Amino acid sequence: MSSKTYAYQTEGVENGHVEFDERTLRPTYRLHIGVAGGSHALSIAARLGVATRGGDLARKQWELNGRSAMEDMLRELNQELRKTQERERALKKNKKKFVACARK
Repeated sequence: MSSKTYAYQTEGVENGHVEFDERTLRPTYRLHIGVAGGSHALSIAARLGVATRGGDLARKQWELNGRSAMEDMLRELNQELRKTQERERALKKNKKKFVACARK
């Protein structure tokens, strides 16, 4: 059982991940509790030129088990989470401006 599945199925355990920038191959150090993150091992290996026959076999196995679709879904969910957080920050900023103007 994967740790993601374990967290979803076990009371008192939550998923979480540190955001990862796939362009730069570096973590952003933004922690997201309650949302599972994707595994980037195969994409990192490919971008670093470590794609070998073993890596190709691992990717095929990953895709056969449906994990590729799950990773895509997690990536999309995390993108939506980032957009929502950005909107929330903008709303809070605008609220502060509105309150300041209302007090004048």
